[in-house]
Amino acid sequence: MDHSRFTRRDAIQYGAALSAVGLATATGVDEPALANTAAARPEIFAGHIVRIDGARRLAMRLAGQKRVLEVTLARGAHVLRGASGVVRGFAPFAVGEEIAVSGQLRGTTVTASQVGSVYRQVAGTMRADHGSYLATSAGTLYLSARVRSQVKTVVPGPGQRFVAEVWRNPRTGRREISSIGPAS
Repeated sequence: MDHSRFTRRDAIQYGAALSAVGLATATGVDEPALANTAAARPEIFAGHIVRIDGARRLAMRLAGQKRVLEVTLARGAHVLRGASGVVRGFAPFAVGEEIAVSGQLRGTTVTASQVGSVYRQVAGTMRADHGSYLATSAGTLYLSARVRSQVKTVVPGPGQRFVAEVWRNPRTGRREISSIGPAS
């Protein structure tokens, strides 16, 4: 991965890493084994925000663990949040939000070069486009007018299959689309 740019695609990959950590935890893989695996790759951490201490600092509980890390933004860090895209710091984030962090760990503090909301890939069949939300076989998905126009999203018609990148908004609980298109 190119560490100079953190994309929604990277966030989806981090979502997969989050799932792997959860699976490893659920199946009894111990923390040292996970640490040894992570040592060969960039340090990536995934979990949920438990506290926000201003625009450049927060605390996150690691996925599947009780361990809490402090996260501080490095100068020039790239921050990507939900349907908003690139943001300047942690101010737009919310407690409970699922995030992925890439950076250097020292003790219990990560100096983060990249932080992003975790996105999930959702696939299904379109039932109806109601403007601000879509009725699909995968449930209701929300699509703001800003996102629809900003990413020039082409929404498939009724009966067509689609693939979307979706973020769960912790303030509303809604699954919000960051991109959508026809399934190939």
